[in-house]
Amino acid sequence: MKYRPNGWQANQVLKQKLLDSGLSPKGFEIPLHNMQVESEIFRNENLPLLSEEQKMVNEYDGIIAAQTIMWKGKELTTTQLQPIYLSLDRNEREKAWHLEMQRKLLDRQSLNQLWVKMLELRNRVANKRRICGLPRV
Repeated sequence: MKYRPNGWQANQVLKQKLLDSGLSPKGFEIPLHNMQVESEIFRNENLPLLSEEQKMVNEYDGIIAAQTIMWKGKELTTTQLQPIYLSLDRNEREKAWHLEMQRKLLDRQSLNQLWVKMLELRNRVANKRRICGLPRV
């Protein structure tokens, strides 16, 4: 998959146009505030880092999506266990939970390594923002 920093730049331009317009539709205060903050911290220098982060997010999603367990003779993803957690049968819920946690433990090392890499990358992004005179977010 290819990442498109140009898309993020175009989104930033559109966001800035809306903010500069002074429009403030009723009920849109919070999204406008969020756009303002995003606009203030946006830095073109961070686009390669954000692309790298997106790759890591996709890697994380792939690991999680591949987690399956056997439940009553059927292979289920851990997401497909959600309805079982609503069961009134405590033993069934507990069994499903244990199976899911055992499965998650198999990916613990790779998820932990990915988390550390993402944390380091996000710190690099934050440092670039501070270099530009912005407070730590």
